[in-house]
Amino acid sequence: GNASVDLTGLADPTLFVGSAGFTLTGVGTLGGNLNISDGKLVAANGTFSISGNLVLSGGTTEITVGTAPGNFNVAGNAILDGSLKVNMSGAPLSGTQSKVLLTAAGISGAFSSVILPTPPVGTVYSLAVQGNQLMLLVTPASTPPAPSAPVISGGQTASGSVGVAFNYQIVANNSPANYALTNGALPAGVTLNASSGILSG
Repeated sequence: GNASVDLTGLADPTLFVGSAGFTLTGVGTLGGNLNISDGKLVAANGTFSISGNLVLSGGTTEITVGTAPGNFNVAGNAILDGSLKVNMSGAPLSGTQSKVLLTAAGISGAFSSVILPTPPVGTVYSLAVQGNQLMLLVTPASTPPAPSAPVISGGQTASGSVGVAFNYQIVANNSPANYALTNGALPAGVTLNASSGILSG
């Protein structure tokens, strides 16, 4: 539910969370600094605001995107570490879009591990820090370009003599899968190996 914790009147206005079984979640404002060394920090169904600095030195940070999104708004600096898990509510995101996960006056550090939701086919999810925001980027998956058609790169002609064994390797770039004669005819007694590209006779 909604939560408001004001630490501004204290000599050391910092809330420390260091218990593995502890979860801090809600929508509202934490007045002061927040230091997470263990446990879980969760943003879902709204904005979790922090009026000071956010220091993530361990634990797991969970942020939900989708139909019930959450995010962190940090008035001071955010130092990232520990684990990040991005949860999806509702249908998976697709197309080209970005979702703000965290906004701060400054962002430094990096999460040691990141778990993103499984995107739909043809979509890629990635994280990026853009200015003062940590973003989930949603982009279409790139399709590799169609391979280029093979082109003969060796000699265009080969000569032989009647009664003398003939052997010629066709050399082509772009890794041809097979070889074939598209027009004309080979001399009598000469054959083309379709897989190796060797003319022999």
